[in-house]
Amino acid sequence: MDILSTDLLQPTLRFAFWSDVVCRTFTMLDCRTADRAGFRAKLCSRSIAGISVARVDATPSGVVRTADLIRFNHDDAHIVMLQISGTTRVQQGEESRIMSPGTLDVVQADRPYVLDFPRLFSQYVIKLPRATQPVGSLISPTAARLVRSLARDLLDPDIEPDGICDEVTARAMQELLCGCSQEQGLSRQTPDLYGKAIAIIRDKLFEPLLGRDRVAQELGVSVRTLARAFAMHGTTFDRWLWNCRLEAAYEALLSSRVGASITEVAVRHGFSDSSHLTRRFKTRFGVTPGSILKR
Repeated sequence: MDILSTDLLQPTLRFAFWSDVVCRTFTMLDCRTADRAGFRAKLCSRSIAGISVARVDATPSGVVRTADLIRFNHDDAHIVMLQISGTTRVQQGEESRIMSPGTLDVVQADRPYVLDFPRLFSQYVIKLPRATQPVGSLISPTAARLVRSLARDLLDPDIEPDGICDEVTARAMQELLCGCSQEQGLSRQTPDLYGKAIAIIRDKLFEPLLGRDRVAQELGVSVRTLARAFAMHGTTFDRWLWNCRLEAAYEALLSSRVGASITEVAVRHGFSDSSHLTRRFKTRFGVTPGSILKR
Protein backbone atom coordinates (compact mmCIF):
# COMPACT_ATOMS: atom_id res chain seq x y z
CA MET A 1 0.00 0.00 0.00
CA ASP A 2 1.22 3.50 -0.86
CA ILE A 3 0.81 6.24 1.77
CA LEU A 4 1.81 9.69 0.55
CA SER A 5 1.49 12.96 2.46
CA THR A 6 2.49 16.57 2.03
CA ASP A 7 3.12 17.03 5.77
CA LEU A 8 6.90 16.55 5.69
CA LEU A 9 7.45 18.89 2.74
CA GLN A 10 8.14 22.59 2.75
CA PRO A 11 4.92 24.54 2.08
CA THR A 12 6.21 25.82 -1.25
CA LEU A 13 6.73 22.26 -2.51
CA ARG A 14 3.51 20.64 -1.30
CA PHE A 15 1.09 21.40 -4.10
CA ALA A 16 3.45 20.48 -6.93
CA PHE A 17 4.16 17.18 -5.17
CA TRP A 18 0.44 16.54 -4.70
CA SER A 19 -0.35 17.30 -8.35
CA ASP A 20 2.17 14.68 -9.41
CA VAL A 21 0.74 12.14 -6.95
CA VAL A 22 -2.82 12.69 -8.20
CA CYS A 23 -1.84 12.32 -11.87
CA ARG A 24 0.15 9.14 -11.25
CA THR A 25 -2.56 7.57 -9.09
CA PHE A 26 -5.73 8.42 -11.03
CA THR A 27 -5.32 10.06 -14.44
CA MET A 28 -3.77 13.23 -15.92
CA LEU A 29 -5.47 16.21 -14.30
CA ASP A 30 -5.01 19.94 -13.93
CA CYS A 31 -4.88 20.39 -10.14
CA ARG A 32 -5.81 23.74 -8.64
CA THR A 33 -5.96 25.46 -5.25
CA ALA A 34 -6.33 29.05 -4.07
CA ASP A 35 -4.02 28.51 -1.10
CA ARG A 36 -0.78 26.81 -2.12
CA ALA A 37 1.03 27.88 1.06
CA GLY A 38 -1.60 26.33 3.33
CA PHE A 39 -2.34 23.28 1.22
CA ARG A 40 -2.16 19.85 2.89
CA ALA A 41 -3.18 16.41 1.64
CA LYS A 42 -2.74 12.69 2.18
CA LEU A 43 -3.38 9.69 -0.05
CA CYS A 44 -3.52 5.97 0.78
CA SER A 45 -3.85 3.71 -2.27
CA ARG A 46 -3.63 0.12 -3.50
CA SER A 47 -4.08 -1.63 -6.84
CA ILE A 48 -5.72 -5.06 -6.70
CA ALA A 49 -6.79 -7.22 -9.64
CA GLY A 50 -6.86 -4.24 -12.02
CA ILE A 51 -8.85 -2.09 -9.58
CA SER A 52 -7.35 0.97 -7.91
CA VAL A 53 -8.66 1.85 -4.43
CA ALA A 54 -7.64 5.05 -2.66
CA ARG A 55 -8.57 7.38 0.16
CA VAL A 56 -7.95 11.09 -0.33
CA ASP A 57 -7.89 13.66 2.48
CA ALA A 58 -7.14 17.25 1.46
CA THR A 59 -7.74 20.93 2.07
CA PRO A 60 -9.85 23.03 -0.40
CA SER A 61 -8.80 22.42 -4.01
CA GLY A 62 -10.04 21.17 -7.37
CA VAL A 63 -9.12 19.16 -10.45
CA VAL A 64 -10.00 19.50 -14.13
CA ARG A 65 -9.79 16.84 -16.84
CA THR A 66 -9.51 18.91 -20.02
CA ALA A 67 -9.92 17.91 -23.67
CA ASP A 68 -6.20 18.59 -24.21
CA LEU A 69 -5.25 16.25 -21.37
CA ILE A 70 -7.53 13.56 -22.79
CA ARG A 71 -5.83 13.82 -26.20
CA PHE A 72 -2.40 13.74 -24.58
CA ASN A 73 -3.20 10.90 -22.16
CA HIS A 74 -5.92 8.50 -23.29
CA ASP A 75 -7.74 6.86 -20.38
CA ASP A 76 -11.22 5.34 -20.61
CA ALA A 77 -11.61 4.19 -17.00
CA HIS A 78 -14.51 4.94 -14.66
CA ILE A 79 -13.61 7.04 -11.62
CA VAL A 80 -15.97 6.23 -8.73
CA MET A 81 -16.05 8.62 -5.77
CA LEU A 82 -17.64 7.93 -2.38
CA GLN A 83 -17.79 11.01 -0.14
CA ILE A 84 -16.67 10.53 3.47
CA SER A 85 -16.68 14.15 4.66
CA GLY A 86 -16.98 17.61 3.15
CA THR A 87 -18.64 18.17 -0.23
CA THR A 88 -17.71 17.88 -3.90
CA ARG A 89 -19.16 19.69 -6.89
CA VAL A 90 -19.08 17.37 -9.89
CA GLN A 91 -19.52 18.60 -13.45
CA GLN A 92 -19.28 16.48 -16.59
CA GLY A 93 -20.99 17.58 -19.78
CA GLU A 94 -24.17 19.52 -19.03
CA GLU A 95 -24.67 17.83 -15.66
CA SER A 96 -23.63 19.43 -12.37
CA ARG A 97 -24.31 17.90 -8.97
CA ILE A 98 -23.17 18.14 -5.35
CA MET A 99 -21.82 15.18 -3.39
CA SER A 100 -22.39 15.13 0.37
CA PRO A 101 -21.14 12.56 2.92
CA GLY A 102 -22.38 9.06 2.09
CA THR A 103 -23.17 9.80 -1.56
CA LEU A 104 -21.50 8.19 -4.56
CA ASP A 105 -20.83 9.50 -8.06
CA VAL A 106 -18.96 8.43 -11.20
CA VAL A 107 -17.09 10.30 -13.93
CA GLN A 108 -15.58 8.90 -17.15
CA ALA A 109 -11.91 9.66 -17.75
CA ASP A 110 -12.38 9.89 -21.53
CA ARG A 111 -14.67 12.94 -21.21
CA PRO A 112 -13.84 16.37 -19.72
CA TYR A 113 -14.93 16.91 -16.13
CA VAL A 114 -14.45 19.26 -13.18
CA LEU A 115 -14.29 18.35 -9.50
CA ASP A 116 -14.38 21.19 -6.99
CA PHE A 117 -13.68 20.62 -3.27
CA PRO A 118 -14.68 23.89 -1.54
CA ARG A 119 -13.60 22.85 1.96
CA LEU A 120 -11.61 20.18 3.80
CA PHE A 121 -12.78 16.81 2.49
CA SER A 122 -12.25 13.05 2.48
CA GLN A 123 -13.19 10.60 -0.29
CA TYR A 124 -12.74 7.01 -1.30
CA VAL A 125 -11.82 6.90 -4.99
CA ILE A 126 -12.08 3.65 -6.95
CA LYS A 127 -10.82 3.38 -10.51
CA LEU A 128 -12.58 0.68 -12.54
CA PRO A 129 -11.78 -0.66 -16.03
CA ARG A 130 -13.86 0.65 -18.94
CA ALA A 131 -15.50 -2.76 -19.45
CA THR A 132 -17.35 -2.38 -16.14
CA GLN A 133 -20.58 -0.44 -15.87
CA PRO A 134 -20.90 1.21 -12.42
CA VAL A 135 -24.43 2.35 -11.65
CA GLY A 136 -23.29 5.58 -9.98
CA SER A 137 -25.94 7.50 -8.04
CA LEU A 138 -28.45 4.68 -8.70
CA ILE A 139 -26.59 2.43 -6.26
CA SER A 140 -28.62 1.48 -3.19
CA PRO A 141 -27.70 2.99 0.20
CA THR A 142 -26.94 -0.51 1.49
CA ALA A 143 -24.57 -1.27 -1.40
CA ALA A 144 -22.84 2.12 -0.95
CA ARG A 145 -22.35 1.37 2.75
CA LEU A 146 -20.86 -2.04 1.93
CA VAL A 147 -18.50 -0.50 -0.65
CA ARG A 148 -17.32 2.04 1.90
CA SER A 149 -16.67 -0.71 4.44
CA LEU A 150 -14.74 -2.86 1.94
CA ALA A 151 -12.64 0.11 0.80
CA ARG A 152 -11.82 0.89 4.41
CA ASP A 153 -10.69 -2.70 5.02
CA LEU A 154 -8.51 -2.81 1.91
CA LEU A 155 -6.75 0.38 3.03
CA ASP A 156 -6.40 -0.52 6.72
CA PRO A 157 -2.64 -0.50 7.51
CA ASP A 158 -3.20 -2.79 10.52
CA ILE A 159 -4.59 -5.63 8.39
CA GLU A 160 -1.93 -7.72 6.69
CA PRO A 161 -2.30 -7.87 2.88
CA ASP A 162 -3.64 -11.22 1.68
CA GLY A 163 -3.59 -11.86 -2.06
CA ILE A 164 -6.58 -14.21 -2.24
CA CYS A 165 -8.85 -12.40 0.22
CA ASP A 166 -7.94 -8.94 -1.10
CA GLU A 167 -8.73 -9.93 -4.69
CA VAL A 168 -12.08 -11.40 -3.65
CA THR A 169 -12.86 -8.24 -1.68
CA ALA A 170 -11.97 -5.99 -4.63
CA ARG A 171 -14.10 -8.07 -7.01
CA ALA A 172 -17.05 -7.99 -4.60
CA MET A 173 -16.70 -4.21 -4.36
CA GLN A 174 -16.75 -3.97 -8.17
CA GLU A 175 -19.90 -6.12 -8.34
CA LEU A 176 -21.65 -3.96 -5.76
CA LEU A 177 -20.72 -0.82 -7.71
CA CYS A 178 -22.11 -2.38 -10.88
CA GLY A 179 -25.32 -3.55 -9.21
CA CYS A 180 -24.72 -7.24 -9.90
CA SER A 181 -24.18 -8.89 -6.49
CA GLN A 182 -23.99 -12.68 -6.57
CA GLU A 183 -24.88 -13.12 -2.90
CA GLN A 184 -27.89 -15.32 -3.75
CA GLY A 185 -25.74 -17.71 -5.75
CA LEU A 186 -23.27 -17.91 -2.90
CA SER A 187 -26.06 -18.61 -0.41
CA ARG A 188 -27.37 -21.52 -2.49
CA GLN A 189 -23.93 -23.11 -2.56
CA THR A 190 -23.10 -22.65 1.12
CA PRO A 191 -26.16 -21.85 3.26
CA ASP A 192 -25.36 -19.40 6.08
CA LEU A 193 -21.60 -19.74 5.54
CA TYR A 194 -21.04 -16.30 7.04
CA GLY A 195 -22.98 -17.15 10.20
CA LYS A 196 -21.19 -20.48 10.61
CA ALA A 197 -17.80 -18.83 10.24
CA ILE A 198 -18.69 -16.24 12.89
CA ALA A 199 -19.75 -19.01 15.27
CA ILE A 200 -16.37 -20.72 14.83
CA ILE A 201 -14.50 -17.45 15.42
CA ARG A 202 -16.40 -16.81 18.65
CA ASP A 203 -15.93 -20.39 19.86
CA LYS A 204 -12.17 -20.48 19.18
CA LEU A 205 -11.33 -16.80 19.66
CA PHE A 206 -8.47 -17.38 22.12
CA GLU A 207 -6.71 -20.07 20.09
CA PRO A 208 -3.44 -18.57 18.77
CA LEU A 209 -3.54 -20.38 15.41
CA LEU A 210 -7.08 -19.31 14.53
CA GLY A 211 -7.12 -17.91 11.01
CA ARG A 212 -8.97 -18.00 7.72
CA ASP A 213 -7.27 -21.22 6.55
CA ARG A 214 -8.39 -23.14 9.61
CA VAL A 215 -11.95 -21.79 9.53
CA ALA A 216 -12.27 -22.56 5.81
CA GLN A 217 -11.01 -26.10 6.44
CA GLU A 218 -13.52 -26.67 9.24
CA LEU A 219 -16.33 -25.46 6.99
CA GLY A 220 -15.14 -27.56 4.06
CA VAL A 221 -14.86 -24.62 1.66
CA SER A 222 -12.01 -22.82 -0.10
CA VAL A 223 -10.43 -19.69 1.38
CA ARG A 224 -11.75 -17.78 -1.64
CA THR A 225 -15.34 -18.87 -0.94
CA LEU A 226 -15.00 -17.94 2.72
CA ALA A 227 -13.57 -14.53 1.80
CA ARG A 228 -16.48 -13.92 -0.56
CA ALA A 229 -19.02 -14.71 2.17
CA PHE A 230 -17.52 -11.98 4.34
CA ALA A 231 -17.13 -9.54 1.44
CA MET A 232 -20.83 -9.79 0.60
CA HIS A 233 -21.54 -8.62 4.15
CA GLY A 234 -19.27 -5.60 3.70
CA THR A 235 -16.31 -6.85 5.71
CA THR A 236 -13.34 -9.23 5.65
CA PHE A 237 -12.45 -12.25 7.75
CA ASP A 238 -9.53 -10.42 9.38
CA ARG A 239 -11.63 -7.34 10.17
CA TRP A 240 -14.29 -9.48 11.86
CA LEU A 241 -11.70 -11.50 13.80
CA TRP A 242 -9.94 -8.37 15.11
CA ASN A 243 -13.22 -6.71 16.05
CA CYS A 244 -14.16 -9.80 18.09
CA ARG A 245 -10.78 -9.74 19.80
CA LEU A 246 -11.10 -6.02 20.54
CA GLU A 247 -14.56 -6.45 22.07
CA ALA A 248 -13.32 -9.38 24.19
CA ALA A 249 -10.31 -7.31 25.32
CA TYR A 250 -12.65 -4.44 26.28
CA GLU A 251 -14.75 -6.79 28.42
CA ALA A 252 -11.62 -8.26 30.02
CA LEU A 253 -10.37 -4.79 30.96
CA LEU A 254 -13.74 -3.86 32.44
CA SER A 255 -13.94 -7.01 34.55
CA SER A 256 -10.36 -7.01 35.86
CA ARG A 257 -9.43 -3.40 36.56
CA VAL A 258 -7.53 -4.16 39.78
CA GLY A 259 -4.04 -5.43 39.02
CA ALA A 260 -4.79 -6.00 35.36
CA SER A 261 -1.89 -5.83 32.92
CA ILE A 262 -2.56 -4.35 29.51
CA THR A 263 0.26 -6.48 28.09
CA GLU A 264 -1.34 -9.68 29.47
CA VAL A 265 -4.71 -8.72 28.02
CA ALA A 266 -3.08 -7.92 24.67
CA VAL A 267 -1.24 -11.25 24.37
CA ARG A 268 -4.24 -13.29 25.55
CA HIS A 269 -6.43 -11.72 22.89
CA GLY A 270 -4.05 -12.24 19.96
CA PHE A 271 -2.26 -8.86 19.82
CA SER A 272 1.51 -8.82 19.37
CA ASP A 273 2.07 -6.41 22.28
CA SER A 274 0.42 -3.65 24.33
CA SER A 275 1.13 -0.94 21.73
CA HIS A 276 -0.61 -3.03 19.04
CA LEU A 277 -3.67 -3.38 21.29
CA THR A 278 -3.61 0.31 22.25
CA ARG A 279 -3.47 1.52 18.64
CA ARG A 280 -6.34 -0.66 17.44
CA PHE A 281 -8.33 -0.19 20.65
CA LYS A 282 -8.28 3.60 20.33
CA THR A 283 -9.28 3.41 16.65
CA ARG A 284 -12.19 1.11 17.48
CA PHE A 285 -13.47 2.67 20.73
CA GLY A 286 -12.00 6.18 20.79
CA VAL A 287 -10.25 5.59 24.15
CA THR A 288 -7.11 3.78 25.31
CA PRO A 289 -7.07 0.51 27.28
CA GLY A 290 -5.45 2.38 30.17
CA SER A 291 -8.42 4.74 30.43
CA ILE A 292 -10.73 1.75 30.89
CA LEU A 293 -8.65 0.51 33.81
CA LYS A 294 -8.78 3.93 35.49
CA ARG A 295 -12.57 4.22 35.43
